[in-house]
Amino acid sequence: MQSANYSKIFSFFNKRIIEIIGLLTVLLSIFLLLSLSTYTPEDPNFIFPEKTKIQNLFGFYGSVTSDLFLQSFGMISFLFCVTIFFTGVLIIRYKKLENILSNLFYSIIYIIFGSTVTSIYKDDSFWLIINGSGGFVGRNIKEFIYSLNGSVDQSIIFFLLLSLTIIFFLLSIQFRIKVFFRLMKSILFFVMKFLSSKFKQKNFDSEIKVNLEKKIDEDIKTETTQPNLPFKKVETNINIKKFKLPLIEYLKKPSKNDSKFENSNSEHTNPELLEKIFSDFDVEGKIKKISHGPVVTLYEFEPAPGIRVSKIINLSDDIARNTSSLSTRVATIPGKNTVGIEIPNQIRQEVFLNEIISDEKFKKREINLPIALGKSISGLPIVSDLTDMLHLLIAGTTGSGKSVCINTIILSLLYKLTPEKCKFILIDPKMLELSTYEGIPHLLCPVITEAKKATSALGWVVKEMESRYKLMTKEGVKNIEGYNNNNKIVMPYIVVIVDEMSDLMLVAGKEIENYVQKLSQMARAAGIHIIMATQRP
Repeated sequence: MQSANYSKIFSFFNKRIIEIIGLLTVLLSIFLLLSLSTYTPEDPNFIFPEKTKIQNLFGFYGSVTSDLFLQSFGMISFLFCVTIFFTGVLIIRYKKLENILSNLFYSIIYIIFGSTVTSIYKDDSFWLIINGSGGFVGRNIKEFIYSLNGSVDQSIIFFLLLSLTIIFFLLSIQFRIKVFFRLMKSILFFVMKFLSSKFKQKNFDSEIKVNLEKKIDEDIKTETTQPNLPFKKVETNINIKKFKLPLIEYLKKPSKNDSKFENSNSEHTNPELLEKIFSDFDVEGKIKKISHGPVVTLYEFEPAPGIRVSKIINLSDDIARNTSSLSTRVATIPGKNTVGIEIPNQIRQEVFLNEIISDEKFKKREINLPIALGKSISGLPIVSDLTDMLHLLIAGTTGSGKSVCINTIILSLLYKLTPEKCKFILIDPKMLELSTYEGIPHLLCPVITEAKKATSALGWVVKEMESRYKLMTKEGVKNIEGYNNNNKIVMPYIVVIVDEMSDLMLVAGKEIENYVQKLSQMARAAGIHIIMATQRP
């Protein structure tokens, strides 16, 4: 008698434990489904685990889990959530754990086949999921199939894999035809019942409306008719969530001291003083033109006939001494009969980014990646296109302005291009200069501060470059501009900015050197550009 009670208690607890396992399995499927649905490439993963703002619904664990599944198996991972859900429901219903291993076995098979099918059918290379819609598994199997060189018909393989995927998926959820038809019958019955109730309610409302109208018509003797007004549905293309470029008012405006700046420098070195200095050394001529730049003033000196240019060039040190300048530069001006004399200004003028961005050159549509570089010796803004430069190497000693130049380039691109048109990968070993840009929507990944992560990021850029070239080959275009003109989905430019390149070369020199060499040779047409700053060549 006592043993029978023990067996009942044991059976009771055993069933409750199995139900808890089934419930946890259902919750696991919901967790995985929501994690995959809220996945974004900017969230942390195994390669870039650092991120302050995580968009995934389940935070860090959800982003890492979804990244692992999508990187490995691609879009077929959503189907795996259905299998887990049905497995949990069957465990709760039948109080048995016998079918877990068989469901897992069938799931592995249809995931392998399904990832290959999705990779063949649609290969999206624009995500940070570098292996496309089929993940790492699907991409490798697809490449193996394509390597058969036509010995097997690929369409037959596609439909065969699709059929096997469907069959093993149905086996993984223990699909039964009788149960399926019974379920469909109950669903159709529920839908028909719902529609019939709605139809009856609608007829009842219409009858009440007709009776009320008749009653009102009897009470009211005068009849008034109102014509139907021609209202039309207003269509708008305004998107509330559309990204807005930053306002130019955020940048500091130049002060109104330009006249004082020019007067102080003109008093420091005027044309008459230069002509007197030349006449003291038996060099006759006249100053024809003066160009006031922010740092240097250019004087165009036209020598008298018979004066040798070499004689004027040799007077550079004497001109610096007589004008109390640190140094002077004397050289001929190409295309003119004058000699240029550059004398540093006594008071340097500040160059504001606000002036250059508000200039018409910066607003031209012909420039794909405009970067503001400063002012010329004539005081005019200098705006260049990064696509014409291909890549940049910014070198200089400490305090020479490398970081200022990099920040100016980044802000120039942020003020002209939306996140859909331009993406950044920022590598900052010093952890100081580029950390302020953490969290902007243009970033493909968080700001990288470690050498190993920088190597992985450059490796990803190389793979992205290769996948872009494959897409361009399919479209029959030569560069990113031709691809974007033929497709609605814009392929964004990718700008890789590396601060202190020499520090990275000391840690992982060989591997980084190979990546940089390959990108510098081939990445231009794919819309990928590198900007590197270093103190040592």
